[in-house]
Amino acid sequence: MLFIVVSLIILLIAGLNDIKNKSVKRWMIISNFICGISCLLVQLFLGGNPLVLFLSFIPGLFLISLSFITREKIGYGDGLIALGTGPVFGISNLMLGFCISFFLSGMTAGILMIFKKAKRDEQLPFLPFMFAGLLVVSGVCLAARIEAINAV
Repeated sequence: MLFIVVSLIILLIAGLNDIKNKSVKRWMIISNFICGISCLLVQLFLGGNPLVLFLSFIPGLFLISLSFITREKIGYGDGLIALGTGPVFGISNLMLGFCISFFLSGMTAGILMIFKKAKRDEQLPFLPFMFAGLLVVSGVCLAARIEAINAV
């Protein structure tokens, strides 16, 4: 839980910076990597499945590939942040968070284009949407755990 809170705080700060400056600071990426690698090591120490833990890097690698393919419509910083976030949330929660993130960013882009506040080729910061998606996933997981505890 501590790693999730720390990762969400880093994502929040990085997302706000992404909105303001359209960039991700190096210290944010490094902090997120330290959090992710620390979480990975703790999980390995506690007997986590190494294959599952290393699969959690796939969503970040996907975003980095998407950055390359789209010529940075989604920036490399977004992919690097996602790469460090993988071990903290796990592949299934991260993929669910990404689905929510892409949905929210698509809806926002559509609304901004309808009201002529943005053009079709304009870039939106992605990290705020990633923060929102992972916050929703974390909230749902926490609510499910509390419900499971109360049911016993």
